[in-house]
Amino acid sequence: MSTSQLISETGRVGGTSATGLLHPPALDQTSSLSFERFAEGDQTDLMRMIDSVESVDASKPMAEMSEHLRKNHLDYVAVIEQEKLLGMASYRHISAVLSQSNGMGFALYGKKPVREFLLNGSLIVVHGSPVQDVLNSVMGRRGSSFFHDVVLVDKNQSFLGLIHVHTLIVLQHYIQVSQFQQLQGMSQELEAARSKAEDGARMKSEFLANMSHEIRTPMNAIIGMSTILADTEMNTEQGRYVRIIRNSATALLTIINDILDFSKIEAGKLTIESVDFNLDDMVDEVLEMLSENASNKGLELIACVGRDVFTMLRGDPTRLRQIVLNLMSNAIKFTSKGHIVLKIESIAQDPENATLRFGVSDTGIGLSDEAMAKLFQAFVQADGSTTRKFGGTGLGLSICKRLVETMGGQIGVESQVGQGSTFWFTITLPKQKVAKRVQKNQDAFWGLRTLVVDDNEISQGVLCEILSGWQMLPRACPSGEVALSILGEQAEMGVPIDLVIVDYQMPDMDGLELASRITSNPALAKTRVVMLTAHSQQISQEALVKAGIRGLLKKPVKPSLFYEGLMRAFGKKAAPQPAAEKSDKPAADHTVAADKNPLRILVVDDSETNRMVAQLHLRKFGYDCSMAADGQQAVDSLNKEPFDVVFMDCHMPVLDGYQSTAVIRKQAGSVLDPHVHIIAMTANAMAGDREKCLEAGMSDYVGKPVMPEDLKNALSRAIKRIHERRTQAVPEPVVETWTQPAPAIPVVDTSSRDAEAAAAAVILSGPEPEADTEIDMLADFSPKLIELFLNETTQRIKELHMAAGRSDEKQMMVIAHTIKGTAANFAARGMEGIASLIEQHCREGQVNDAVPLCEKLSAEFDKTRTKIEQTVLCKN
Repeated sequence: MSTSQLISETGRVGGTSATGLLHPPALDQTSSLSFERFAEGDQTDLMRMIDSVESVDASKPMAEMSEHLRKNHLDYVAVIEQEKLLGMASYRHISAVLSQSNGMGFALYGKKPVREFLLNGSLIVVHGSPVQDVLNSVMGRRGSSFFHDVVLVDKNQSFLGLIHVHTLIVLQHYIQVSQFQQLQGMSQELEAARSKAEDGARMKSEFLANMSHEIRTPMNAIIGMSTILADTEMNTEQGRYVRIIRNSATALLTIINDILDFSKIEAGKLTIESVDFNLDDMVDEVLEMLSENASNKGLELIACVGRDVFTMLRGDPTRLRQIVLNLMSNAIKFTSKGHIVLKIESIAQDPENATLRFGVSDTGIGLSDEAMAKLFQAFVQADGSTTRKFGGTGLGLSICKRLVETMGGQIGVESQVGQGSTFWFTITLPKQKVAKRVQKNQDAFWGLRTLVVDDNEISQGVLCEILSGWQMLPRACPSGEVALSILGEQAEMGVPIDLVIVDYQMPDMDGLELASRITSNPALAKTRVVMLTAHSQQISQEALVKAGIRGLLKKPVKPSLFYEGLMRAFGKKAAPQPAAEKSDKPAADHTVAADKNPLRILVVDDSETNRMVAQLHLRKFGYDCSMAADGQQAVDSLNKEPFDVVFMDCHMPVLDGYQSTAVIRKQAGSVLDPHVHIIAMTANAMAGDREKCLEAGMSDYVGKPVMPEDLKNALSRAIKRIHERRTQAVPEPVVETWTQPAPAIPVVDTSSRDAEAAAAAVILSGPEPEADTEIDMLADFSPKLIELFLNETTQRIKELHMAAGRSDEKQMMVIAHTIKGTAANFAARGMEGIASLIEQHCREGQVNDAVPLCEKLSAEFDKTRTKIEQTVLCKN
């Protein structure tokens, strides 16, 4: 039976307030309508709501009916006939009828049966109707603000009882209060869950920051020393070992950067810059970074930027390059033969913006529909076998997706198993307001007949598209024999080919042989030959001259270098760079070289190993430096001597880098130059660390491990800022807005985090490490460096015991952190583990647990010293 059949009206009486809301009557604590009535039992049973079962026979005279209602204090009563409900009668209504016309009503109607004076508008409800439907009917009625009681009947219309409308109003209010209390409880549960999630996110962020710092500190020494060692004289086998060390350390660093990038994205702390950049330059950089990897696998790397693509854009070139590098690195990784193509097309543009489509296509293993459905998820790869075979974090594509979406774009993939894949993304970027663009001389090659000889059809198409954009007339062929045939035909017709662009590596006839046959043919005397060769292919100058080749270009072809190479092949000069505004001042030379830009440099770090690494790097650029072991020593040095540049570690005893900078920047202080250029050096790499350094007053920031190129770039920026201060009398140091570049080749999708999770578990809650002095590798270290380690650690352990005697947990944590880093550099694993536990206990305020470990650390150091002296120093 439907609701409409269960609920019916005998008229239209009742309604709501002006606001459409019903207001329940005021209730006292003893009222039968109070909430206690509904607190227990089934609120869906209408029989429980009955307030009265009073009824009268329909034949009862009106006068008797009025007296019956008055004596029993009833407002309403059900009128029954043969056990069937006829309707409702009201005392008020009956009294009004009987008293009308100055009492004449009593004479006229007093003996009439009550059936003739039933009320209209009573709500009759069949037992079994949903309570909420009954409430909705009562609360939703329109008309007067007066409500009649609800009559409850069974399915045969037999009278069961009366339910006062106020009872239903109170029930509705009770239900609303109950629902509100439930919602309030759910809200409290959600708030607790949110708070727990925020605590978890904060702990994760802190853990990642600490892990990053702890890993980067020893990696600074590993990468730094291996880089320096690579510049010394070594035999072939030693050089190979050093390359393995550097490559492994760099791979680990990219994994760390990937995880940190993902963490920043998850926390919503990844910022997108908006700066001017040239898309052509970005493409050239990507090709340069990946060309060696592709060439080593025998892959053709091809880039094609559409002729209608506007390249002078504004956005975040670092993040855009990171996306393209990830996609292309993936393509190289999963492709064993064939080619990788980067294609950039314009899909829409207006005077303000350009919408571009980036596509990376490969001839690799391809993807199934099931595999594609799992892509772009964190820590997920196409399948388990690729994880084991190719390695990685499984974060690359997830990071790409989040970066593209953050920049307002879309990303996707098209693929078939065994037929390669195309990963694409679209993005809209603003055009530069005033685009200073080097205009190529479009007339320089106008109408030049050109033949492209390459066995790769994709490469042919890309080259022809580039040449057509320069107003040339290109055609292509796949082999040397076909090329000679075309050249002969054109010469006989009197319209010889002006330029031949030939690939070096082709089947049957290679590029050198084809070039020799072209240049030795008198009929083709005016035809110029330019050769393309892969990165790994070496051709002697003598062979090129002998073959008559006018120019040699490395693959992958970079459009800007390609244009300049063709200009040289025809003896022309490339278009000059846009002239800068004229100035009477000579152009500043920011070369990082001591003879051109001498600098007084101070390196501040509590680890002598790190100071030595920085010193050796600086010597490569011709600079010497002074040293300080903590912030206070740095301040003392700056009080006595003016320095141009200070490399400042952030975490040190006595005064850390932030505190030292605050002291240095005080105008009323005793430092000779409060505007000295301070470069932060820190192993922290989480979101906000760079900003924290700059807000503290530091001028620049480099992350550990410090790479020679990072150091050089930081020095170049310092020289530029120092030059501006000296020539423009800048009163305050200007904070650099430089962003540390992304790793050269960001990590791409692969692998699991089991090993990383295991390492985290050991650091956070693992058992005390057993003594482990596996330091045979120290035989390759210099005696001076080993003695420095022993002497420095001896002093540190003494300081640790003194701090432990004072229960100085802060000082103990700093010293243990330093010992842990140097022990890691020298493979003293037992020392490293105990120092890590001391640091952890002190950080958590558990100094009583940390103090006993100091003796264990001393004992472990004694074992390490003994083994070093017996196995290393005695050999030297």
